[in-house]
Amino acid sequence: SIHSPYFRNEYYEPDVACQWNVKASEGQRLKIHFDAINLADDTISCTDDYVMLNDDRFCRKHPNGGYYVTVSKDAKIIFRSSSGATIKYGGF
Repeated sequence: SIHSPYFRNEYYEPDVACQWNVKASEGQRLKIHFDAINLADDTISCTDDYVMLNDDRFCRKHPNGGYYVTVSKDAKIIFRSSSGATIKYGGF
């Protein structure tokens, strides 16, 4: 299980950068399920606060019904929140 810091408390802090590298067994792919994505980014391209899976960014909508399937055995997951003075409500 991977989530943004403080997700269980329903907030995340500004100016955060996290990266996870996940690998499946040889010959397998990863199916990543999202329970929630609620980041304080109002832009269509998710430029301020986002979760990035390989080259795809998400900030409000779940990918393909809540699932993301990798094309290879590897996934790089990045969480980034923009700078600011206060905590932000939501997370993933």
